[in-house]
Amino acid sequence: MRDSTLDRGDIAERRNSLSETKRALLAARIKGAAVKEVGPPPIRPRSHDGASLLSFAQQRLWFLDQLAPGNPFYNIPSALPLHFPVSVDVLRRTINEIVRRHESLRTVFVVEGGEPRQRVLPTLEIPMPVVEVPGADQAERDEAVSMLAGEEARAPFDLTTGPLLRTKLLRTADDDWTFLLTMHHTVSDGWSMGVFFRELTALYGAFAGGARSPLSELAIQYPDFSEWQRGWLRGEELAQQLAYWEEKLDGLPALAMPSDRPRPVIATFRGAFHPVRIDAGRKAGLARIAREHNATLFIVVLAAFEVLLHRYTGQTDIVVGAPIANRNHPQIEELIGFFVNSLVFRSDLGGDPDFDTVVERVRETALGAYAHQDLPFEKLVEELQPDRDLSRNPLAQVTFQLLTTPNAQGELPDEDDVALNVRRGTAILDLAFSLWNTRGALVGGIEYSTDLFDEATITALADHLLAVVDAVIADPSVPLSRLPLLSAADVASVLRDGAGPVVDFASDVRLHHLFEEQVRRAPGSPALVFGDCTLSYGRLEAAANVLARELRERGIRTGDLVGIFMDRGPEMVIGLLAVLKAGAAYLPLDPALPPSRRSWTLADASPRLVLTVAGLAEQLGEDGMAVVPVDAARAPDPEADPSADPGPPAVEVSPEDPAYVIYTSGSTGRPKGVVVPHRAIVNHMRWMQADFPLDDTDRVLQRTPFHFDASVWEFHAPLQ
Repeated sequence: MRDSTLDRGDIAERRNSLSETKRALLAARIKGAAVKEVGPPPIRPRSHDGASLLSFAQQRLWFLDQLAPGNPFYNIPSALPLHFPVSVDVLRRTINEIVRRHESLRTVFVVEGGEPRQRVLPTLEIPMPVVEVPGADQAERDEAVSMLAGEEARAPFDLTTGPLLRTKLLRTADDDWTFLLTMHHTVSDGWSMGVFFRELTALYGAFAGGARSPLSELAIQYPDFSEWQRGWLRGEELAQQLAYWEEKLDGLPALAMPSDRPRPVIATFRGAFHPVRIDAGRKAGLARIAREHNATLFIVVLAAFEVLLHRYTGQTDIVVGAPIANRNHPQIEELIGFFVNSLVFRSDLGGDPDFDTVVERVRETALGAYAHQDLPFEKLVEELQPDRDLSRNPLAQVTFQLLTTPNAQGELPDEDDVALNVRRGTAILDLAFSLWNTRGALVGGIEYSTDLFDEATITALADHLLAVVDAVIADPSVPLSRLPLLSAADVASVLRDGAGPVVDFASDVRLHHLFEEQVRRAPGSPALVFGDCTLSYGRLEAAANVLARELRERGIRTGDLVGIFMDRGPEMVIGLLAVLKAGAAYLPLDPALPPSRRSWTLADASPRLVLTVAGLAEQLGEDGMAVVPVDAARAPDPEADPSADPGPPAVEVSPEDPAYVIYTSGSTGRPKGVVVPHRAIVNHMRWMQADFPLDDTDRVLQRTPFHFDASVWEFHAPLQ
């Protein structure tokens, strides 16, 4: 009898060798989820040699090419480093043998009877120019390779004449080459690139050794698949697939990523690429979480990416597109062609869950999507008919994919063997996050729209993703709201660089003391001008002291709250200063606000009394508040003798006592009263005066409604 542990190990080994789709379907069957037991019918060779129907995916790209002929948006570029002496003749023969084997690589697109068709050329010889790369040193040669690869990636294809693939060989040294391969998406996809390079390896090795091709002939070709797809996906099968997606995507939101520029009316598809590397240690931590949840590495990395999107947008309904190989039919696994499909993963991140919960939710979403993956994205868009918007991709504007492509030996490739990322300068989506799974790290990057984002923004986003990954690996039970976006080094840098100079806080100074200091310096200078009324510092001080003493006589004590219900004028400024001198905090009540808002604020704040003026006092009658009119009898007389000032009342006010209370707008729900102590506002005023000083030559216009926090500076800073 075999050891049961070994049996489980064998099972795990076999499970890990499956594709993402097959692993998800296996998990669904284990859980008893509804998965179709009867698969699609077999694909049979077509019965004619003429032009064939386009697949759903090909038809969409053909249509887009009609709108913008020769656009490079759907070029698939690849740059493969070759670190050995290359036989150019053998490599050229190898490429053309692959072209002979795969009809997709000999395909052009024609119009017959007003409808697009794909036609396979009987023969096609692909040239492979050899270019000597200039450069005095390795750095110059690397930059030249990058430039040449980018130029090749941006060169257009003509779908009507072909060929729809190009090759070029760059030589930087006798044993240092870069093989450039560019295909149009209508005849290839990511999986196909893997097929191409596996066949390239097998055929080049055989031809270089004088042997014949070791590859068996293909039983079917891509045009056979496209006609089979058109014939199978209809009727009841189409209705069942569509019903799931109609329910799943009902009320689908747009992902509102904060951008550096407004979205253009029509997307230009200009883009750039930023590399991302999740090192082997982080990959191992994510793989551990995947094992604990019986999930794939793809699910866990996607969950981390969705957490990042949630933190950036504040949205809990997160929509991400996921390109999948769509090779769930064994007959097409070894074909080159456009099979890839895009699934829409809609995940609920509501309720501030922890990462463990997010992984479970994303896993359930993926299981449902994989079980209904046969409906092509193009057909889904056609059936759902979302609102047309030339500025964004339909259904999902952000995508994620994790490519797991074994080499010829069935093993993950080394990091150095993964094709280089080519700067093609385009972006079909807002953000497209792609990673390759290698033996060590996850390597890839983010292709982004330069219409929307600057390079610095995407660099920060990539760094924040790594911070999220580190945090969830350390403790996946932490709620999303508490996950850090900055690394420990970044936090230290922000605290260090943003701290500024250390200034001793004058703990014996209160907000009204700043005004009183100026009174002592210049009692006769103008402090306030309102129409024909001009008050000096001395006269304003005297009027405020008179009112402050009356407030104390009416029972106002330190820490009390006094409302101020006035229009802008000298009485308002006198009231603000008097309340502070009496030891209380002022509560601004703007007469311009709706009466219901005023009544709600008074009920919530419960001030001891309210200062107002004639003509406004009656509006407070139904609120049941004690009212003190600041009428003409209390208005300051510009001709009065400042020496008649009784002086401020003797009041003890601590730095922590409140200076004022201002209510928020309530845009996020119920308004909240924000209590600001003397220590905080005096510190702010001292900083403002140091960095943005005012002197006796300045004039400050009072323009901000005094129930907004910016009014505090407008009132008090000019009086200092």
